[in-house]
Amino acid sequence: MAEPRAKKHAEALARKFNGSVGEEAIKIDGEKGWSVTIPSDKKQIRPVDCIVAFKDEHSFVIIAAAKESGDLSKALDELVAGWKWKN
Repeated sequence: MAEPRAKKHAEALARKFNGSVGEEAIKIDGEKGWSVTIPSDKKQIRPVDCIVAFKDEHSFVIIAAAKESGDLSKALDELVAGWKWKN
């Protein structure tokens, strides 16, 4: 149930910033999430790589922001690899 909502939330975030949603779900400590890639605008800091997930009826958005384009997805991958939900 949470996965379709997470994907819809990711798609809405991508639309807002002219970005795109990853084709495959990402596992975050057993929950499915979706990556969002957003082009930088070089004028201001804004989200460029994000992950959207739902856990226990709550939406979680992990955001890496930058002014210039760059690959922040590796940093998010490392964060997600060690992610543990608190009960």
